[in-house]
Amino acid sequence: MLEKEKIMDLIEEIGFLTGSRRFGLSHSNSDFDFVILFKDFQKHMDRLRIPFCFCDPKKEKNIPQCIVTNNDYNKDKYFRSYNVSDKEYNYNIIMVWQESEFRIWKEVTNLIEKTPLYLIKEKKDRVLLFETLKTILRNRQKKA
Repeated sequence: MLEKEKIMDLIEEIGFLTGSRRFGLSHSNSDFDFVILFKDFQKHMDRLRIPFCFCDPKKEKNIPQCIVTNNDYNKDKYFRSYNVSDKEYNYNIIMVWQESEFRIWKEVTNLIEKTPLYLIKEKKDRVLLFETLKTILRNRQKKA
């Protein structure tokens, strides 16, 4: 597996960091949340050198290359998330299907990054704001 800095650089090249690590509200064991367009993820998976495995780790415990700890923990019609961990870090890979949704995630991330920290100190508040802004932007996109 690549070292953390190289993974971060590569993912920033093909996607972007979101969540508490981006917003300055993380703690030492916070996950790294990355948003990647699915077609770009497929194209660059070998470069990431993270041994992704789309299996059910509960059923296939003896597969050493399978480090997906919670496959499909969040899926809807817009995106699917995978939690991947190595010995030191947890990564949430959020794969979005469409470029329009990728832009929405990026815009919401940028908006929340500009929000005063005291308003979003609690994770539940960040999640609520994030989901609300995504819904507003999706609705605006449908009207356009």
